[in-house]
Amino acid sequence: MFPIRLSHGQSKSPIRQAAMSLDGSTILSCCEDGTIWRWDAVAMDYSK
Repeated sequence: MFPIRLSHGQSKSPIRQAAMSLDGSTILSCCEDGTIWRWDAVAMDYSK
């Protein structure tokens, strides 16, 4: 398996960690600048 690069169009800071909910519907990511993003993996939507 190889590393996957995650990025967010509204963030200039690199994503350092990400976690997915057990049912796969939500992803939380933490950027180097401390910003946390919540992604709706089903609808491919996000919120800060």
